Amino acid sequence: MEKGFASLEKKDYPTAVIHLRKAVQEDPTLYEARLALGRILLDTGFAPAAEREIMEAKAHGAPRPKWLPLFAEANLLQKRPEMVVKVLREESGGEPQYASDVAIYLGQALLQQRDPAAARAEFERALGLVPDNLKALLGLAAVELGAGNPDGALRYVLRVLAIDEANFDAWLLKGNADNTRKAYAEALAAFEKAQSLRPDNPLPIFGRASTLIATERLDEAQKILEKQMTRSGEVSVGVYQLATIEWRREHLDKAKELLERALRLDPDSELSHLLLGTLLVRKENPQAAITHLKKYLDKNPDAAAPRKILASAYFQVGAMDEAAALLEDSVKRGEKDPQVLAMLGTVYLRQKNIDRGIELLERAVDQDPANQAAQGELASALIASGRGGDAVERLESIVSFGEESVDIDLLRILALMKTRDYDNALSRAVEFREKSPNQALGWVMEGVVLVAMDRHDEARTRFANALREDPAFHTAELNLASLDMLEGAMDSAKTRYENITRQDPKNLAAFLGLARIAKEKGEKPLMAVYLQKARAADPKAVAPRVALIDYLLEIGENLEAVVVARELVEQHPESLDSAQTLGLTLMKSGDLEAATGVFRRMTELAPEAPEAYGLLAEAEYAGKRFATARAALDKALELNPNSWTVLAVKGNIAGQTGRLEEALGIGRQLQSMEPGRPEGYILEADSLRELGRLEEAVDRLQSGMAKAPNAEGAAKLHTVLRLLGKKKEALQTLTDWIEGEPDDVTARQLLTSAYLEDHRYAEALPHLMKLDELIPDDLTVINNLAWLYTYLGDSRALTYGAKAYEINPGNPEVLDTYGWAMIQLGKSAEGLDLLREAATDAPNRLEIRYHFAVGLYKNGLYSEAKQELEKILRIGKEFASHSSAVALVEDLSRRGF
Repeated sequence: MEKGFASLEKKDYPTAVIHLRKAVQEDPTLYEARLALGRILLDTGFAPAAEREIMEAKAHGAPRPKWLPLFAEANLLQKRPEMVVKVLREESGGEPQYASDVAIYLGQALLQQRDPAAARAEFERALGLVPDNLKALLGLAAVELGAGNPDGALRYVLRVLAIDEANFDAWLLKGNADNTRKAYAEALAAFEKAQSLRPDNPLPIFGRASTLIATERLDEAQKILEKQMTRSGEVSVGVYQLATIEWRREHLDKAKELLERALRLDPDSELSHLLLGTLLVRKENPQAAITHLKKYLDKNPDAAAPRKILASAYFQVGAMDEAAALLEDSVKRGEKDPQVLAMLGTVYLRQKNIDRGIELLERAVDQDPANQAAQGELASALIASGRGGDAVERLESIVSFGEESVDIDLLRILALMKTRDYDNALSRAVEFREKSPNQALGWVMEGVVLVAMDRHDEARTRFANALREDPAFHTAELNLASLDMLEGAMDSAKTRYENITRQDPKNLAAFLGLARIAKEKGEKPLMAVYLQKARAADPKAVAPRVALIDYLLEIGENLEAVVVARELVEQHPESLDSAQTLGLTLMKSGDLEAATGVFRRMTELAPEAPEAYGLLAEAEYAGKRFATARAALDKALELNPNSWTVLAVKGNIAGQTGRLEEALGIGRQLQSMEPGRPEGYILEADSLRELGRLEEAVDRLQSGMAKAPNAEGAAKLHTVLRLLGKKKEALQTLTDWIEGEPDDVTARQLLTSAYLEDHRYAEALPHLMKLDELIPDDLTVINNLAWLYTYLGDSRALTYGAKAYEINPGNPEVLDTYGWAMIQLGKSAEGLDLLREAATDAPNRLEIRYHFAVGLYKNGLYSEAKQELEKILRIGKEFASHSSAVALVEDLSRRGF
């Protein structure tokens, strides 16, 4: 056995295997030898044989920390992550190194199960146990690479190589990352280095082949693959790569034969299913293609290009519902692909859903006007390497719906309308009608162009012609109703919409039109009725639910709004728009935790959508989770550096977490981006204030108020001026603002507080009275009025005190104010009961306890009053009436109490 270990140390694997095999034959209980054999077999790519040796070692007494990591590695190589998760989830405790290794293998298994967030958490846990654990760093590199971030992956890889320059896995990962970022020379060098470290491991060979294929060095790739498989036998990944070579050479029959062979070797090879499905679409065998493409998408539901290819296959066999479902899924995921919109629009036109078809085609032209004459092309995946995450590298081969698949005339008409070339658009529309078998659609298209030209009477004629051609063509009637609304003829529009709903009780557009009319007329309950009917007409439609949610939030039915939003997500579980609606609804209803969860799910659905990270950041920020909010903001800004909204949130977080210089810079950046918005000035001023630069803060706020007058700026300017001791200017700032905005509650409250603080009670009173009008039944306002009238000796203090007591009878502040008013205005007995309750409920509020002592005094309970006052004074803290309390004690003492 010692000779075996010595050979293993020298990386002389064949000799090591001979000695170790001989050792276990002589003594089968030598578990160390079996574990060493398992390690060699793992390093040379023979995982099943390695697992057998590891299980033998376990059976002969190998300690769990020695065999379990190797068992996990063997199962991972055999793509059995569920076994690893099952075993390692139960593992706990142990030395830090062992616990760290367990977390790493669990993370690798979770990666195989396509749960990168959970995998990242395990790798980070491993690093927390053993800082600079190389396998944990490589795990995080794999997470970054899987997320399409090769630069992030390389950062971790280079950290590993700085510690261990001969790390095989690091060089292999480096090659894959370099391939992803198209640094092919560096990728080849990395794979060659990995191969030099483990000449018997086939993975560097397959890595090199993927690079050679991507750089069109097909003969070289074929040569090294054939040599490897002559040496080690056929494996699925090698045969698949040979198939990609034949695919690129346009030898489709040969590629098909190789892919079928690869699938016999590994029936679950996802990339083989993808390429074979794509090839079969090319060879006009869409029915067979569907089977293979579905198998790929079942495991990779987020893959955009394969989804389009499968949609084209469904289209070719006439399965329009299936094609529409796939393409709608792409749209809801936020994929910015005008070709998907054009394809989906074409599908809807084939299904006679004209409105939806035209809408989507219009969006396609709007997003890519230069490609308006595209002939229904779909792009299939060019498979450039043998790695799952990077298999679909770019779109190369055209897979067409067929010559008549996209209504190019419609695209051209819409494109001309977008550029306001209405005359040519109208000419095209006339040509379209004259040659189209669908005359009704032709008349409608002419009418649509004429509406855009403000030629409403002529448009009405065209829509009427469409109805003569096809009385059931509701698109024409809907356009006439839209014209009526445009011209203010609401009753006529309502009649048209009602006619449509009688003929077609499930016409979503008509019910939405009726809801809009009800809203315009201020008939909100009726609007809700129509929205509910629209919701019932098409249970999967988004628009009626969104409008209904807005209405429910407006009337304060937050819980019901959340229910409707959740229904929307249940109907469209992969839709970003639906998720956003639910998240915003939850935020408006105050459930920040749930909103955060929804927005985090959005980032998983669309990792390249900056809006998702921005929404997540806003929710995290609202929940005061600033660190996670910053991380989301950084990602959003990485995707869209010019997002004013995201930058503003980042600035606010910087300010609240003490990064004042950063906040200062962001405030100035916001001003330069949007000089007419106040937020940038306010952020800069807040930062200057925290830095103690008050005069500069005043200057920035005044500048902001000059360019963008706003309530928050006025309030903050008032506050900073008071800090500078400029009370007169501070009060004038709020007074000037309120003159222009007399109903601004916040500004008036601030002004009132300033007057009260400065003991200018007579000037505070009219503002308190105005606040009582603006926000009736506001406890603070009513209680302040009771206090102020008490101070002034006005009996109205009792009226307002009673009102505050009615609103909140258990509030110590209210009890104190009302009780004190009674004491001061001759109702000592009733007042004492209230003050006793207040003092009991708030024993640390010394002013309240002083009022209670005075109440005792007013009711002739002098000894008790003196005892209470002495207790208060022994506490040794100052309070507003401290000197009065001392004087009253002295008076009672002189009188012998």
